[in-house]
Amino acid sequence: MSIEYYIQGFREGEASGVGEADILGCFKLSKRDTLDGQYHLQYTKNVDCHLSLTTQEGCITAICIHRPVNHPSLYESIF
Repeated sequence: MSIEYYIQGFREGEASGVGEADILGCFKLSKRDTLDGQYHLQYTKNVDCHLSLTTQEGCITAICIHRPVNHPSLYESIF
């Protein structure tokens, strides 16, 4: 069993997104950091998780964090 955080964007009842660079910047990532469509979020030696993004028309419409960890930097990036 695993836990995932799924964040989906909406505006005025319709699916909406945010620019990819803005989302990657929140997590201190770049497009080059992806491996097989996922980004590795490493906080300490043994504290890490993965991030995947759903893109529509050049905007990120959903974020999924796989096996989220209890680390302040993860929550700062999300909020």
